[in-house]
Amino acid sequence: MNLEMPTYNTIQSGGVLPLFVSTLVFNGATYRGETGRNKKEAEQLAARVVIQSLLADDRYGTVVSEIIKSKAKLYDALNKAKDSSFDTTLTGANRLNHNNTEVENNAVTNHVPNSTHPSSGAKHPRHEFKVPKSGEGTDCIDLPIAFVPAVIGQGSDVGESSSKKQRKKKKRAKLNTNTQ
Repeated sequence: MNLEMPTYNTIQSGGVLPLFVSTLVFNGATYRGETGRNKKEAEQLAARVVIQSLLADDRYGTVVSEIIKSKAKLYDALNKAKDSSFDTTLTGANRLNHNNTEVENNAVTNHVPNSTHPSSGAKHPRHEFKVPKSGEGTDCIDLPIAFVPAVIGQGSDVGESSSKKQRKKKKRAKLNTNTQ
């Protein structure tokens, strides 16, 4: 596919909450996306409109569909690898990494929504796909939160009071040098 690079034009509307609307010029046609909460989201929504229009076009529909399927397979494999490492992690970490199941379900089932405008109550996906680094270990160790007593050489005066003591010592030393 020989297609030109897209050109984004994002406009911020004034108001209490800033809203962004992005238009995208792609392959000679202009597409307008839904309003987003930030510039990145508005540009992603405009790109979604372009992708959906390409899927509907007979010339590009099969090629774009194959690209989406291959990406879905890649992310499905990454998610399976990531899910297998979650067996040893905390449940809170599992919730943090999987807070947006809508995107994962769409990627796994290769489902593309038919409508270009989500309903007003719909939550927009964030598309957070992270590739695990090869150097990092996948095992997480649950460290207990415990009280660690001070070392014997350190008293309980370590902290804010020690800076006060240092100031007093400097002041005394200054007074001693002035009186001599």
